[in-house]
Amino acid sequence: MSAEPLKTLFHPFEAEAVALPGKGTRALFFGAEPGFRLPEGFEATLHLVQGFRPHFSVLQASGFVVTAQVEGDGFDMALVLAGRHRGLNEVRIAQALECVAPGGLVVIAGGKDDGIASLRKRVDELVPLEGHLPKYHGIAFWLRRPADLAAAEELRAANPALLVEGRCHTAPGMFSFDRIDTGSKLLVENLPNDLRGSIADLCAGWGYVAAEIAARSPGVQALDLYEA
Repeated sequence: MSAEPLKTLFHPFEAEAVALPGKGTRALFFGAEPGFRLPEGFEATLHLVQGFRPHFSVLQASGFVVTAQVEGDGFDMALVLAGRHRGLNEVRIAQALECVAPGGLVVIAGGKDDGIASLRKRVDELVPLEGHLPKYHGIAFWLRRPADLAAAEELRAANPALLVEGRCHTAPGMFSFDRIDTGSKLLVENLPNDLRGSIADLCAGWGYVAAEIAARSPGVQALDLYEA
């Protein structure tokens, strides 16, 4: 992702369309990526949520509190950096609504080429937006968490975890999460069935190739999956 959506996310604070959070404010940041710059006067304590290991490591080395999955609730506000996976975006917005206190601020931003306009429309149908601002080839929009969690429940219901071919658990945001992709299927169809020894599956995704190797090649003694 380019740096522009990161700048778009903090633009409402810089433009004074949204009040800067003061000391003692706790803020979640979903999808945080290295390289973001906090506006002057933004004094909230950030808790970053990032499951992509390379980003996680850089952010942690920069001194931020980072977790692979969200931990805790009752936050004063949440930031959501939207990407290209609509389902993952909606799940993160649901998490944001669940983790901030009632009335808490949720700010969402992404690039126009990644579908942020349609995401804004979708969220506005569930929770009335307080405002939006276009900037840096993207859009930022914000809302307050309602007293109930009906919107979060609807977003989650629209993006459930799946069971592909009755055996592989997947979730929105994973590569080809709803089906076996053509390339992986072609690879499996052309692998020998007499593989032996130790196997490493690099960029394993949700594990389809590794599962097929384990099922087809009893001579394999060790099978290690690597994923960022």
